[in-house]
Amino acid sequence: MDNVLTFKRGRIPLLISMPHAGLKLTPVVEAALVD
Repeated sequence: MDNVLTFKRGRIPLLISMPHAGLKLTPVVEAALVD
């Protein structure tokens, strides 16, 4: 669940640093972008 914390702290850096995690969090990313 550490990925979630990092995601909240820095959405874009997470995608850059952990692309595989970004793929899994795609729905979350889309929701965050919309929000």
